[in-house]
Amino acid sequence: MKIKYKKMLLLLTTCAMGIGMVTLSFSLENKMSSDEPNPVSVAVQPRTNTNDVSAFAADPVVSVAPTATPEPKNELELNKYADINKVVKEFYEAKLTCSEEDFIPIVTNANQLDMERLQRKIEYVNSYQNINCYTKKGINEIDYVVYVSYDLELATIDTYAPSIDELRITYVDGSPKVYLGTISEETSEYLKKLRTSEDVEVLVSDVVTRLDEACASDENLNEFYQNIQKSSAQAAKENTESQTNSVDTASANPSTLGR
Repeated sequence: MKIKYKKMLLLLTTCAMGIGMVTLSFSLENKMSSDEPNPVSVAVQPRTNTNDVSAFAADPVVSVAPTATPEPKNELELNKYADINKVVKEFYEAKLTCSEEDFIPIVTNANQLDMERLQRKIEYVNSYQNINCYTKKGINEIDYVVYVSYDLELATIDTYAPSIDELRITYVDGSPKVYLGTISEETSEYLKKLRTSEDVEVLVSDVVTRLDEACASDENLNEFYQNIQKSSAQAAKENTESQTNSVDTASANPSTLGR
């Protein structure tokens, strides 16, 4: 499957509070085929025949081990859960108002939000249109993983920008909330595996294609997208340099020498 992800700055794990514009990033790898049938284990046992001089001359008894029950499929489900659809739409509405009070009832930990950064991110966003929720079952602290596709309406640009985000949903006292917080290493690996599943790849490929087509049809949208790409690349570079400087500073600190 040829998918044009390398052209995009796609950051699934960090896009939830971003501006949008297809912000998903996956490492697409060739997967080994799993279509081969499971091998059948056959055990041959001798049958004793009192009318024969050889106890092993009779036909053998063949016992066939039962085939293992396959794991249930975890396929994408479109808009299946009304309560999840509701909280997801409320989440995007809260992004537009940029009010912490609007986030508190619908997220697990509003303290995780950087409201100033969010305000800068949504400065040019008018609305989120045509929101659709594609869900897969989660594990551990995440009950459901939701891939949210939508059309981004940007100020002063006529053409909508197809986009997709990943949100994590957990149920608290019977109600779904957008999970904001740390996740275990096991959960992180599970999320990576979901992103490389075939149906998610197809979904993202469709969004990427539609965004390419939208940018090709609208010069203003294309210019805006290119600027987003450059800004994101610069931010990633500055973040890397900041982490490097922090390590260098720690190494030069006299209190850490000799340890």
